Parts: sequence; structure tokens; C-alpha cells
Amino acid sequence: MQTVAPPARARSRGWRGGTSSQIDDVRNQIEVGLKAEAPQLRALALSKGGEDDSALALLEPMFDNKEVDVETGGILGGIYKRVWYRGGMADHGYLIKSLETYQVTYRATGDSYVGINVAAIALLSDRRDDATRVATVIRDDLGGRSEARLDHWGCATLAEAYLVLGDIQNAVRWYERAVARALTRP
Repeated sequence: MQTVAPPARARSRGWRGGTSSQIDDVRNQIEVGLKAEAPQLRALALSKGGEDDSALALLEPMFDNKEVDVETGGILGGIYKRVWYRGGMADHGYLIKSLETYQVTYRATGDSYVGINVAAIALLSDRRDDATRVATVIRDDLGGRSEARLDHWGCATLAEAYLVLGDIQNAVRWYERAVARALTRP
């Protein structure tokens, strides 16, 4: 069997090559992954375009069926937050739904992106203790990593953790690093 070079995306993730059937397996996994993300990406595009009801119709059933992952919960929480904001921030029902969605997702995944949203929404909801607790966990986790291991999103998330904790100096420092990384990323 002939060994062929992997696609660039696979190489960037450390895969060095394999047989053509192995590459076919990787391609199939990528296609399945893209199809699985399709509803989330469509919902995000709809919401960004102001079609929140259509976006919610795509994601709420998934979330209600316990399909809790970073993409679904993160995007759904963000849609609720946008609905709250677009409504003039008067109806806290959507803000609470956003917080609850982020909390469920954070408990299920431990992902810092979702976690920092828990902290920020908790702060907006006058739940300072919850905000501080989560932001501290995220600060300690991301701040304990080698800076070289943090991409621009990791730097921005760490900056926001510092911001929630009231440490403006470190927040600015990490936001600057996030911008610098974003400008130099491939």
C-alpha cells in the first residue's frame, strides 16, 4: 500500500502521513465533524444577522436533548445574550437563560471559553461571588500554562478573567498579547 502525505490541516495537528485508506478515514472524520457543526454555524450566522428566533429553533432542541458541547452551549448562550442586549437589556430573562446555558456547558466541558462567559454574565447579574470563583479558576488554569501554549483566544480569555477580577493592569497586558497574536497568526 502506498504511503501518502496528509493534508496540510492534518499535518498542522501533528499527523505525518499514512496509507491512502487512513487518509480516507481522516477525510471521513473531517466531513462528519463539519456536518455535526453545521447547525451551530448556521445558528450563529442567523443570530449575527438578527434572526434570533430561527437560530434558537436550531439549537434549543439540541441542548434540550442533552447535546451539550462547547459549540452548541457557547453559541446558544451567546444568542440569549444578544437577544437580551438587543432588547435594551431590560428583560433579564434572556440574560439568566444565557447564564444558565453557559453554566450547564461549563460544568459538562470545563472549557475556559464557556467559563469566562459564566463569569462575565454572573458579574452582569450581580452574582459577584460566582463571577470571582469562575474567573479565578480560569485565571489559574490559563495563567499556569506556558504563554507559548496560548493562542490569541486563550490570551483574550485570560485577559477577561483578570478584568472580571478587577485586575485592570494584567487585563490590559493580556489583551495586548491577544491582539499581537491575532495579528501574527497564520
